[in-house]
Amino acid sequence: MTGLRATMRKSTFTFWEVPVEQLPIAWKDATLRLEEQARTDAATIGDAEPGRT
Repeated sequence: MTGLRATMRKSTFTFWEVPVEQLPIAWKDATLRLEEQARTDAATIGDAEPGRT
């Protein structure tokens, strides 16, 4: 289990609130939301491209 620490160190957990009628969220919608969040996070820290370190 301790071997996973280095791998999990950069993990990010993202949560959305959606009406129950929209559950389950389609995988395509989830990936679009994740990409949007990555762009927002990158802009917040001044990174030009999401995922760059």
